[in-house]
Amino acid sequence: MRIKVILASILLTLIPFASSYAAISYDGINPIADNIVFVGDSYCMGANLDSPDEGWAEITARYFGSQKYIRSCKGGTGFSATSSDESFINLVEHAAEQSEDPNAIEWVVIMGGYNDYRVDDDTLLSDGAQMILRAKELFPQATILVGMNAWDSIRADRQEQLDRVLLDVRAIVQSTGVTYVDHIEEVLYNHPEFFTSDGVHPNSNGQSRLAECLATFISNIVSERAKADAEVQTAEKVNAYGNITLWLVLGTGIIIYLIYGIRHILAEKKTAK
Repeated sequence: MRIKVILASILLTLIPFASSYAAISYDGINPIADNIVFVGDSYCMGANLDSPDEGWAEITARYFGSQKYIRSCKGGTGFSATSSDESFINLVEHAAEQSEDPNAIEWVVIMGGYNDYRVDDDTLLSDGAQMILRAKELFPQATILVGMNAWDSIRADRQEQLDRVLLDVRAIVQSTGVTYVDHIEEVLYNHPEFFTSDGVHPNSNGQSRLAECLATFISNIVSERAKADAEVQTAEKVNAYGNITLWLVLGTGIIIYLIYGIRHILAEKKTAK
């Protein structure tokens, strides 16, 4: 376990926060479909803030102009950690129950991790994988995004545990074939100014930064898909034009061959006379 913590610390040290986050641009983000599900803990709820509308889920929805989305969040929960016998897998199921048509959900965003510091590695890996598989089952058409967005600005020993959780969450993502939200773990890391006085929950600025990072990540996926679709359409057009050109060449060759053949036959008949 200690080795995993050290590796996580080295990893986060080698990836400077400023270089990855400062490059993010939030202008011109295109709206995505309204069908999006947010699953999370008290961060998602906007705990310790004046309004739940200040949580990262609500802010992300506003970035995309989403009017129809589902927020399934509960304080104290995690990929494995429970509150009132509920963890993220139960929140995923609650979201499916709220959805008019789970098959129409295009995005499922699952972010958290703070409360999992008290869960051992084997349990976290097992419960987290089961939760993701359940999300895939309930929302078969959705792109599932996962992130570990927690940090503790006061307790150094707690942060060591969260570094361990980060490694476990990444392992869960890899084993289940979903997508990790790049750089989300860096947003709050070593930024105590983004926290409320308890040192645990993000303040309004911290929540906005989480939402901006997530919104940009989703926007980049949408843009890449649009580019890929355009390239496919271009390739199909090129193939179609190529086929037409090929048939024209073949057709022209056949016509020339027939004309030559007819002329040759006529010439032979004339010579025979």
